[in-house]
Amino acid sequence: METVKKSLQKPTATMKFIDVLIRIRGKVDIFGPESSESRDVLATFTLIREKAINDEIVVFGRKEWRMTRAEDLEILAPRIPIPIKHWEDHVIDYTVFANDRLAITENNKTIQDTKDTYGDLWFDKNQVDTIWPAPKQTIKEWIKSKLCPNG
Repeated sequence: METVKKSLQKPTATMKFIDVLIRIRGKVDIFGPESSESRDVLATFTLIREKAINDEIVVFGRKEWRMTRAEDLEILAPRIPIPIKHWEDHVIDYTVFANDRLAITENNKTIQDTKDTYGDLWFDKNQVDTIWPAPKQTIKEWIKSKLCPNG
């Protein structure tokens, strides 16, 4: 439970939401063949929310994401830590992600409340590595990656 507090560095937004999903799911095709594993993806969203509520991981997002064109997000809408309290009545919107690959939060109590949401979710890579370590490569895989970096 002390994952966030143990860190010597202040968490920063260094890892995209999709990369965290791939890490947790252990595969690039996070939904599986023909979206057959969508329940597992939803469970992963819940796991991330649980860790955020319990102060085990910091999730970053952009508050002004709805009012900013996608190409202007980087320059106009800063990524900020999403407050722990936010996660008590907000979830990562599964439907929006499944359809558009957008990582946003939505209020799970009032459907029409869109003013208190965050978009473009990011994580601190050090925290992600601590909670969900990257898979280890075999020596054979490592040698192949060095000799043939493009496959």
